[in-house]
This record gives sequence, structure tokens and C-alpha cells, in this order.
Amino acid sequence: AWLHSFEANLRRDQRRFPEALKSIERALAVDDGELRGKILISKANILSACGDIEGSAAALEAAAPLVDALREPRLALVLRFNLLEDLCQLGRAEEAAPRLAEVRMLAERLGETLDLARVVWLSGKVFAGLGRAADARAAFEQVRQEFRHHQLAYDAALVHLDLSLLLLDEGRTGEVRQIAEEMLWIFQAQGVRREALIALGVFCEAARRETATTELVRKVFRFLRRAELDVGLRFDEEGDEAS
Repeated sequence: AWLHSFEANLRRDQRRFPEALKSIERALAVDDGELRGKILISKANILSACGDIEGSAAALEAAAPLVDALREPRLALVLRFNLLEDLCQLGRAEEAAPRLAEVRMLAERLGETLDLARVVWLSGKVFAGLGRAADARAAFEQVRQEFRHHQLAYDAALVHLDLSLLLLDEGRTGEVRQIAEEMLWIFQAQGVRREALIALGVFCEAARRETATTELVRKVFRFLRRAELDVGLRFDEEGDEAS
């Protein structure tokens, strides 16, 4: 099971996604239960890299009861965080909301500042999905300052996009332009891949012209999320968000 799972992750890194999924299914078929939670997390990562958020959420849902939060608190936190984020992306924030307290508890138990900041970010996503725009904006404003302080450019870019979605829904295009101007430091930061900068550049240019739309912001956000797991992904400005 471990060998098939290892092969699946290798094929994912090679962008051979159909083969990766076949290998992960072979791993699940022969697993005796000991590795199942981790194999399902690998499956979720492959599906997420393919843009299949619904499939990723289903795999994480199946993995959740198999990962012991006492024995592996870090893995449990990452799993549950990603599951709730998937649910928010799918428009199922009402399902994520009751589970937010558990994610916060795991982060508090680990006691890492950035984990706690990311829980605030996740709270903002849930608030946005529940229509609590003011609470969501407060959460995003707080965490984007935290990410800038720690020079976490990629995470900061995603938070800026989350905030821009809220503002565009309210027709506040001038404030979205201001957010794009405040993102300049991200383009100068280390470690942000070229294709991610291209996608962000498309958003910032549209924001500068006050022509940015929620569709464009979601497109750029989806691309950045997939690009975290698929380094070979290319941004397509005119067609689908990635190829």
C-alpha cells in the first residue's frame, strides 16, 4: 500500500494524473487499514491538483475519522483545515461552520502563531459563505496583516483575493484597486512562481482599471490553489484558468 501511494505522489509530481489516481486506488485496495487515512489525504491532494474540489472534499471526509488527533495533531489539523476550505469553495459553508471550533482547538493545542492566523482566515471564509460580510472582512483584514508581517507572500495573495471577492460583491471597485496596489510587495517577494505572478498580474491590472469581476477573482484563486500542488500548471488568461 505504501509503495502504491508513493508511486501515486510521484506521478502527481510528474503531472501524470490519471496514472496517479490509478496508483492511489491500488493503494486503497491493498491497504489493511493502517495507512488508509494518509492514502486518502494523498488522493485528496491529487484530486485538488486536478481541480476536482468535490472529489478532494469527499476523500478528506473519509480520511477524517481515520487520523488520530492525539497521535498526529499536525496531520489532523491540516486535514480538517483543507476539508473546511474545500467545503467553503463548494458553497457549503453551513457544513463547515459547526466544525470550525474543532479546527481552532487543534491549532490552539499546537500553539503556533501562523496556525492560529490561518484559523482566522478559515473563519473569514466561513463567514463569507454564510453571508456575514462584515465579520468575514474583519477576519481577512486581520490575517493579511499577519501574513505580510511574516512575509508569507503566497498566503497573503490568496487572502487579498478573498477580500476582493467580498468588495466586488458590494460594488466597491475602488477599494479593490487599492488592494491591488497594496499587493506590490508580493511581486517582489521570494519564492512565488512565475505563473502565479502572471495570474496575480492579470487580476491587479483589471483591478487597477476597475474592471475586475468576481469571476476573474475566482479564476485566479482556483489557479493559485491548484498551482500549490501542480508546479507545472500554466495560467490561461483567455480560456480555462489552468492547463
